[in-house]
Amino acid sequence: MELSRREESESPRPCLTGVPLISPTLFNVHVDDLEGCIPNYLDINTHKYADHCTQDEVIPYGSTGNMQEVLDAMNDWALRNKIKLNAIKTKDMWICFKAAILEPPSLKIGDDTIERVNSFKLLGLWINNTLKWNTHIEEITKKSKQKLIFTYGNGVQQIYQPKWV
Repeated sequence: MELSRREESESPRPCLTGVPLISPTLFNVHVDDLEGCIPNYLDINTHKYADHCTQDEVIPYGSTGNMQEVLDAMNDWALRNKIKLNAIKTKDMWICFKAAILEPPSLKIGDDTIERVNSFKLLGLWINNTLKWNTHIEEITKKSKQKLIFTYGNGVQQIYQPKWV
Protein backbone atom coordinates (compact mmCIF):
# COMPACT_ATOMS: atom_id res chain seq x y z
CA MET A 1 0.00 0.00 0.00
CA GLU A 2 1.26 3.45 -0.74
CA LEU A 3 0.58 6.50 1.38
CA SER A 4 0.59 10.10 0.24
CA ARG A 5 0.13 13.43 2.01
CA ARG A 6 -3.23 15.16 1.60
CA GLU A 7 -4.20 18.70 2.57
CA GLU A 8 -7.95 19.13 3.13
CA SER A 9 -8.24 22.90 3.33
CA GLU A 10 -5.81 23.92 0.62
CA SER A 11 -6.63 24.16 -3.05
CA PRO A 12 -4.07 22.80 -5.54
CA ARG A 13 -1.23 25.21 -6.25
CA PRO A 14 1.50 24.96 -8.87
CA CYS A 15 4.93 23.99 -7.62
CA LEU A 16 7.43 26.35 -9.21
CA THR A 17 10.67 24.97 -7.77
CA GLY A 18 10.36 21.19 -8.03
CA VAL A 19 8.24 18.48 -6.51
CA PRO A 20 7.65 18.78 -2.76
CA LEU A 21 8.57 15.40 -1.27
CA ILE A 22 8.81 14.19 2.27
CA SER A 23 12.01 12.33 3.09
CA PRO A 24 11.71 8.61 3.96
CA THR A 25 13.03 9.31 7.47
CA LEU A 26 10.51 12.08 8.12
CA PHE A 27 7.77 9.94 6.62
CA ASN A 28 8.65 7.03 8.95
CA VAL A 29 8.51 9.38 11.93
CA HIS A 30 5.09 10.54 10.74
CA VAL A 31 3.69 6.98 10.40
CA ASP A 32 5.43 5.58 13.49
CA ASP A 33 2.10 5.09 15.29
CA LEU A 34 0.47 3.26 12.35
CA GLU A 35 0.49 -0.14 14.08
CA GLY A 36 -1.25 1.42 17.07
CA CYS A 37 -4.44 1.85 15.03
CA ILE A 38 -4.71 -1.92 14.46
CA PRO A 39 -6.56 -3.70 17.29
CA ASN A 40 -4.30 -5.99 19.34
CA TYR A 41 -6.57 -9.03 18.96
CA LEU A 42 -5.92 -9.11 15.19
CA ASP A 43 -2.87 -11.18 14.28
CA ILE A 44 -1.51 -8.98 11.49
CA ASN A 45 2.15 -8.38 10.70
CA THR A 46 3.02 -4.86 9.52
CA HIS A 47 6.25 -4.00 7.72
CA LYS A 48 7.09 -0.35 6.99
CA TYR A 49 9.89 0.84 4.71
CA ALA A 50 10.48 4.17 3.00
CA ASP A 51 6.99 5.33 1.97
CA HIS A 52 5.40 1.89 1.74
CA CYS A 53 3.71 -0.45 4.18
CA THR A 54 2.98 -4.18 3.83
CA GLN A 55 0.64 -6.29 5.92
CA ASP A 56 0.40 -10.05 6.00
CA GLU A 57 -1.88 -12.45 7.81
CA VAL A 58 -1.93 -16.22 8.30
CA ILE A 59 -5.51 -17.49 8.22
CA PRO A 60 -6.00 -20.91 9.84
CA TYR A 61 -8.13 -23.47 7.98
CA GLY A 62 -11.83 -22.82 8.60
CA SER A 63 -11.27 -19.25 9.79
CA THR A 64 -11.93 -15.94 8.12
CA GLY A 65 -9.40 -13.21 7.54
CA ASN A 66 -9.28 -9.90 9.37
CA MET A 67 -7.55 -7.86 6.67
CA GLN A 68 -10.64 -5.80 5.80
CA GLU A 69 -10.98 -4.75 9.44
CA VAL A 70 -7.29 -3.78 9.43
CA LEU A 71 -7.71 -1.74 6.24
CA ASP A 72 -10.72 0.06 7.73
CA ALA A 73 -8.74 0.91 10.87
CA MET A 74 -5.77 2.09 8.80
CA ASN A 75 -8.01 4.22 6.58
CA ASP A 76 -9.51 5.87 9.68
CA TRP A 77 -5.97 6.50 10.99
CA ALA A 78 -4.93 7.94 7.61
CA LEU A 79 -7.89 10.33 7.49
CA ARG A 80 -7.11 11.55 11.03
CA ASN A 81 -3.49 12.16 9.96
CA LYS A 82 -4.40 13.84 6.63
CA ILE A 83 -2.92 10.97 4.62
CA LYS A 84 -4.68 9.22 1.77
CA LEU A 85 -4.26 5.48 1.21
CA ASN A 86 -3.75 4.90 -2.50
CA ALA A 87 -6.12 2.04 -3.46
CA ILE A 88 -4.84 2.04 -7.05
CA LYS A 89 -1.27 1.23 -5.98
CA THR A 90 -2.39 -1.15 -3.23
CA LYS A 91 -2.35 -4.83 -4.18
CA ASP A 92 -3.85 -7.93 -2.57
CA MET A 93 -2.32 -11.36 -3.05
CA TRP A 94 -3.89 -14.59 -1.81
CA ILE A 95 -1.44 -17.45 -1.22
CA CYS A 96 -3.06 -20.82 -0.62
CA PHE A 97 -1.83 -24.28 -1.56
CA LYS A 98 -5.17 -26.06 -1.00
CA ALA A 99 -7.50 -25.97 -3.99
CA ALA A 100 -10.59 -26.66 -1.85
CA ILE A 101 -10.35 -23.32 -0.01
CA LEU A 102 -12.22 -20.49 -1.69
CA GLU A 103 -10.65 -17.06 -2.05
CA PRO A 104 -11.97 -14.47 0.39
CA PRO A 105 -14.00 -11.50 -0.87
CA SER A 106 -12.17 -8.56 -2.41
CA LEU A 107 -10.71 -5.99 -0.03
CA LYS A 108 -11.67 -2.32 -0.12
CA ILE A 109 -10.21 0.99 0.96
CA GLY A 110 -13.28 3.14 1.44
CA ASP A 111 -15.34 2.60 -1.73
CA ASP A 112 -12.35 1.54 -3.87
CA THR A 113 -11.76 -2.18 -4.48
CA ILE A 114 -8.17 -3.37 -4.16
CA GLU A 115 -6.85 -5.31 -7.13
CA ARG A 116 -6.06 -8.97 -6.41
CA VAL A 117 -2.89 -10.03 -8.23
CA ASN A 118 -0.96 -13.25 -8.79
CA SER A 119 2.43 -11.51 -8.49
CA PHE A 120 3.91 -8.15 -7.53
CA LYS A 121 7.29 -6.51 -7.02
CA LEU A 122 8.36 -5.90 -3.43
CA LEU A 123 11.73 -4.24 -2.76
CA GLY A 124 13.07 -5.39 -6.13
CA LEU A 125 11.93 -9.00 -5.73
CA TRP A 126 9.02 -10.40 -7.73
CA ILE A 127 6.80 -12.54 -5.51
CA ASN A 128 4.07 -14.75 -6.91
CA ASN A 129 1.22 -16.61 -5.25
CA THR A 130 2.93 -19.99 -5.68
CA LEU A 131 6.05 -18.72 -3.88
CA LYS A 132 8.23 -19.97 -6.74
CA TRP A 133 11.01 -18.02 -8.45
CA ASN A 134 9.56 -18.25 -11.99
CA THR A 135 8.10 -14.73 -12.11
CA HIS A 136 11.24 -13.13 -10.67
CA ILE A 137 13.54 -14.93 -13.13
CA GLU A 138 11.27 -14.12 -16.09
CA GLU A 139 11.13 -10.42 -15.16
CA ILE A 140 14.91 -10.19 -14.65
CA THR A 141 15.50 -12.01 -17.95
CA LYS A 142 13.11 -9.66 -19.77
CA LYS A 143 14.78 -6.60 -18.25
CA SER A 144 18.26 -7.91 -19.13
CA LYS A 145 17.17 -8.63 -22.70
CA GLN A 146 15.84 -5.07 -23.06
CA LYS A 147 19.13 -3.64 -21.78
CA LEU A 148 21.18 -5.83 -24.14
CA ILE A 149 19.09 -4.83 -27.14
CA PHE A 150 19.34 -1.18 -26.15
CA THR A 151 23.12 -1.49 -25.69
CA TYR A 152 23.95 -3.60 -28.76
CA GLY A 153 21.02 -2.83 -31.05
CA ASN A 154 19.61 -5.53 -33.28
CA GLY A 155 22.91 -7.46 -33.26
CA VAL A 156 21.59 -9.53 -30.35
CA GLN A 157 19.23 -12.05 -31.94
CA GLN A 158 19.01 -14.96 -29.52
CA ILE A 159 18.86 -14.60 -25.75
CA TYR A 160 18.29 -17.51 -23.45
CA GLN A 161 14.60 -17.84 -22.55
CA PRO A 162 13.99 -20.27 -19.68
CA LYS A 163 11.37 -22.94 -20.28
CA TRP A 164 9.42 -23.81 -17.14
CA VAL A 165 8.02 -27.26 -16.55
